[in-house]
Amino acid sequence: MNTFDRSDIRVVLYEPKSQDREIARYALNEIGFGNVQDCAHYRELKFQCAAGDTDLLLMDLDESLEEICAIMRKIRNHELGIDPFVVAIATTWEADWDTVRTALQAGVDDILVKPMSVALLNGRISNMIHHRRDFVATTDYVGPERRRPARTVDGVRQIRVPNSLRFKATGDPEAAVDEAAVRRSLDAIALQKAQRVCDEITRLATELTILAAHGRVTFVDKIETAAGLISEVGSFVAGRARPGVDRMVQSMTGVIDGIKRTEAPSDRQFEVLKLHGQAIGNALQQDSGEADKLAKALSRLVKVAKK
Repeated sequence: MNTFDRSDIRVVLYEPKSQDREIARYALNEIGFGNVQDCAHYRELKFQCAAGDTDLLLMDLDESLEEICAIMRKIRNHELGIDPFVVAIATTWEADWDTVRTALQAGVDDILVKPMSVALLNGRISNMIHHRRDFVATTDYVGPERRRPARTVDGVRQIRVPNSLRFKATGDPEAAVDEAAVRRSLDAIALQKAQRVCDEITRLATELTILAAHGRVTFVDKIETAAGLISEVGSFVAGRARPGVDRMVQSMTGVIDGIKRTEAPSDRQFEVLKLHGQAIGNALQQDSGEADKLAKALSRLVKVAKK
């Protein structure tokens, strides 16, 4: 495989302290990174992330933790910049649990504890080039898989995302960042989020089934919550899912609308809602043929439930 000049890799360095910024820039230059954009304020970092192609973010957490994490979440949710999968390494002098947890939950790839050495930084960046973790998505997180070893749990599967740092460092075409690659990964993330929301709908519908079976009708707020979750699923799958999944989401919307129109909803109605949540969650992991079969089965179920 060809070896590429690291000077072609664009690094954005956010470091408020001038002395620390000089040390970081020196370390980056020593290991071959010549295209380094310095940022002394988090607003400059936000501007750089929005304005240009970035292959590596190196960001201090100590002075503006919340602001940096907010920027990171926007990047991972494709609300800032053109590459939601840019490699991001955070740095800090104080690796206390709250700082580490907050940064990891925002979606950074790694946290490097200062003081920074050339060897330490080179090792972390090399790990991002050759052994970066795949991504996962939940209802409130998009970022690298944190579990060790990485594995599929509760239907959450790892997603291989583009990695421009790896592409420029190694020439690996599968790591290239282009519109099609980003869209494929974003679609996979959206459907994974939809699956997790369906899990929430299933849990909520189970609770509502129990309440209705015991004659408790004071759960209007929970029904509205369910309706909101169904709307989320619809937005996640719109234009991305198989036709069978789209039909099931429409059917589930009809079920919740029927519940909202009913003065005293029955446990049977909520049971049908729960089955929709389970079916859509399962269908998102199946091929289009299975999704169509589930959609037809749910259609028959809804007809029977209305009798």
